[in-house]
Amino acid sequence: MTDLDGMGARMPRRLGVLVVVTALVAALPAMAHRTAARAVDSPVCTPRRGKVATGTMLTYAKAPDRTARRQPWIVTSPAMSGRTEKVNVLVPAGYSPTAAPYQVLYLLHGHGGSANDWWSKTGTNGDSLEKIVGGLPLIVVMPDGGYDGWYSDWYGVDVDGHSGAAASAPAWETFHTAELIRFIDTTYHVRKDRGGRLIAGLSMGGFGALSYAARHPDLFAAAGSFSGAIDTRLFDPVEPLVQATAANAADRQPPDQCVWGDGITQKQNWIDHNPADHAATLATMPFYASSGDGCLPSTFNPDPGAPAACQAQGVLDPAKAGGIFTEWGVRQQNESFRQKVCPQPTSCRRATFHFYSGGIHDWPFWLAELRTFLAWAHTTARVL
Repeated sequence: MTDLDGMGARMPRRLGVLVVVTALVAALPAMAHRTAARAVDSPVCTPRRGKVATGTMLTYAKAPDRTARRQPWIVTSPAMSGRTEKVNVLVPAGYSPTAAPYQVLYLLHGHGGSANDWWSKTGTNGDSLEKIVGGLPLIVVMPDGGYDGWYSDWYGVDVDGHSGAAASAPAWETFHTAELIRFIDTTYHVRKDRGGRLIAGLSMGGFGALSYAARHPDLFAAAGSFSGAIDTRLFDPVEPLVQATAANAADRQPPDQCVWGDGITQKQNWIDHNPADHAATLATMPFYASSGDGCLPSTFNPDPGAPAACQAQGVLDPAKAGGIFTEWGVRQQNESFRQKVCPQPTSCRRATFHFYSGGIHDWPFWLAELRTFLAWAHTTARVL
């Protein structure tokens, strides 16, 4: 039940990850006993000791063609320890610095993805980012978020050293919410207030969109999640124990366990970043959350017609088993999120949930949801 990458054919390998659950859960009592008396560092991590660099600007060696609609930037980030990161910007047709200031949509990719994803994918009906945005006076900013960066300033790095040195642990949240917003505000003709910014994403990026919106409510007017991993403490502590292993297993990558640290000693850090634990903030904010059902009914979603819906969509295919399995797990997180954040119909007056029958973890559904989100932002939430 984790946010993966949307390339469904790679997903069946994740089924093998389930065998580690019993061993991990068996370790819980001892870990809980050790941490009951005092806060301790995560035993699987080397924690970050210094503060993340802030207050400085992104720099770049060469600007892209500023007359083109697609403008790819390579920027150097102090928060990311001086590493270069890619940021793609799509400007409206006819963009003009003398027009009314433009609104900005920060659009986040999923696990295993990159800044190129949103403008390189097309849907079953020939959807593209340009077609979906249409004539809206909207600038779309698509930054890199790392293979499994989880849109967070990492707690530290893994003790085995595979994720680098603690002093240079990734700081994606600071890069995006401090450096990148400042860069866009000063480089483009945009509104610089909260009402000028929206944020949305798919899968891991759906998590990022709602986590950023909850943790920085002064920055964004609305948020959208498409098949997002928006309750990372589902069935706590099981999800925190298995997430890192499950997320990277399909690519045969070692688990990055130090995004937030382990879920026992660093439980508060998991709570701080989990969208479902920010009910008080999100309940007052316009947000849109959507998910398919992965073609299968569940306790959360007892829909016996789910397989037939997927059959009609042409996605009930063994080759798409990974996307089916992943979306089913994501649906559990989305249903749990709704129960925690919006337990009553009046709890979230400005929220919209689109939980649809059928649907798997794949691009045609996310492109369609982006189109729906933009229409919702314009006509329902009235923030665009």
